[in-house]
Amino acid sequence: EALEKLDDAIHKETPEAQTIIWPLDFLKANEQSVRPTLEELNQHIPYLSLIFNCATHVGQQSPLLQEPNDTWMKAIQVNVETPRLIMKEALPLLQAAPLAQIFFFMDEKRDVLYEGAFSMTKDMLLHISRQLNLEFEKINNIQTEVLTLPPLYSALRAKRFPGEEPDANIMPSVAVKSLIERLFNKPV
Repeated sequence: EALEKLDDAIHKETPEAQTIIWPLDFLKANEQSVRPTLEELNQHIPYLSLIFNCATHVGQQSPLLQEPNDTWMKAIQVNVETPRLIMKEALPLLQAAPLAQIFFFMDEKRDVLYEGAFSMTKDMLLHISRQLNLEFEKINNIQTEVLTLPPLYSALRAKRFPGEEPDANIMPSVAVKSLIERLFNKPV
């Protein structure tokens, strides 16, 4: 539902934009499930200009060395490996774009106690963004950028910070408007 609202907001402000909502189980994704979809996309669209990445799978909040292995592996699969795989398989579509951007969303909270795998995967995404930035330095049409989001009112945030006053956080709709303004260089 939230993605559909974002899709509607993008089309309202930029009717010429082609957006794709791709339902994908990040926990089960592999090359065999990702590649055919991107190959099919390539038959319908000439290029891909935006990819958004963020860590969303918190898993179990526990001390790092007490975190169950399956929780650790799920966080890495959902937050790091599947996004990396999508970027890898989407590279030809990104290279075909006049300008392609890969965004990595981060938050201002770093080194939070008992965030084990979630915290590690956020750092891994940050390092992936830096590595891609170096690798894409000579490829003029692909840019990477890290965006630090303000505290957003969300179920994920409430789970991570149960004692935090939710009214102090920004509504996602406000953040979406700001993001659209930034991406398309026009006020919403």
